[in-house]
Amino acid sequence: AETLATFLADLRRASPNVFLSVPRLWLKFQQGVFASMPPAQLDALLDNPATAGAVGKKVLAGLGLDSVVMAASASAPIPPSLMSWYRRLGLNLIEGYGMTEDGAYSHSTDDEHKEPGYVGLPAPGVQVRMADDGEILINLAQVAWIRADGPGQAVADADEDERPRPSPKEVVGQTGSRTPARPWSNDAVRSVVEGFLNDRQDGELAEELGRTRHQITVLRQAWECSRGNIPDDQLSPAAQTWVGRIRSAMTR
Repeated sequence: AETLATFLADLRRASPNVFLSVPRLWLKFQQGVFASMPPAQLDALLDNPATAGAVGKKVLAGLGLDSVVMAASASAPIPPSLMSWYRRLGLNLIEGYGMTEDGAYSHSTDDEHKEPGYVGLPAPGVQVRMADDGEILINLAQVAWIRADGPGQAVADADEDERPRPSPKEVVGQTGSRTPARPWSNDAVRSVVEGFLNDRQDGELAEELGRTRHQITVLRQAWECSRGNIPDDQLSPAAQTWVGRIRSAMTR
């Protein structure tokens, strides 16, 4: 895109075959459609077999997504109802899961495993297990291994048996926090809310506060819900746990 203002027009011009984005942008697209056509009216047209196909194609064409054969959402959980909405339009939207720390390579859905709210199976070469505290532990070859007795010393050439295995973090997040991470103080939550009010970007806030971008994105979903911009039933499970604390921060 040339600019944010021309993004949608540029997308229509490019007419991509593959389009990957974050849940927030998928939601913005939906809100733009609802601004030109009431949801109830669109639902009625999509429920009618005689009009569903044509209407779905027209909506996707308006978004510049009518040529897309692979569409994916990642970086944060996408509300299942939002994913289902795009599929009703005829867009086979799938979801992936990964982190910066694992090269954004971990899980993804496919044609067989693509239920809304499900991130699919581990990718080839990925080992996954759950720690006793519920933390997800991921082991894969392309991530540098670090010596337990020497921080920062990579041991990529070590034998498999000598490589340290993932272990739970020493700090377990409290209720309303995302693990693995340190607990969120009320001041930290208020700082995030102030950042949202000042139109700060998620990545910028994450770097400033020492958090992951995924964590900030989850808080943004809860914030948008608190302001009435996202219905409760479109929130990811992670964001639902934050709504109360975000509302509390907004009133102080």
